[in-house]
Amino acid sequence: MDEFVKGLSSPSWWVGVVIVGILINLISSLLIKFFGFLLKQTSEKWRNKEQIKNTERQKTIEKIKSNEKFLYFYMLSEIRYMVCGASYCIFSLCCFFAAVQISKSNIYIAFIGMITATITLHIGFRDFNKAIKLHCLIKDASEEYRGINT
Repeated sequence: MDEFVKGLSSPSWWVGVVIVGILINLISSLLIKFFGFLLKQTSEKWRNKEQIKNTERQKTIEKIKSNEKFLYFYMLSEIRYMVCGASYCIFSLCCFFAAVQISKSNIYIAFIGMITATITLHIGFRDFNKAIKLHCLIKDASEEYRGINT
């Protein structure tokens, strides 16, 4: 313990602490500039992607407003995605229950059934997501939906 206290009271230790503190300060200032530049570039890319998505969405809305056939096409696409999503979710439940029943006899086949159930559930939710996006496009484009709060 005496050696430790003696080391703390020596001037060489304090000079080392000061030098290390200065180095940490310099390195952190350089890293802040570097990470700031990276974050700026990333946020600009995200902003540009969002602007492109918004302009594409506005073009699609204008296309739906201008032609009634596109409105019907998007409505049918929404229904198709909803039906496919529901079908995948039901199939996923069937795979899950089959895997639970099989797990009593063969664990490896049950594991494959669980993976299949997870993948089909993911596909079903992806289709539901597409249907919701189409519904929002139709709602924004169609005048008859404007007064309805869903």
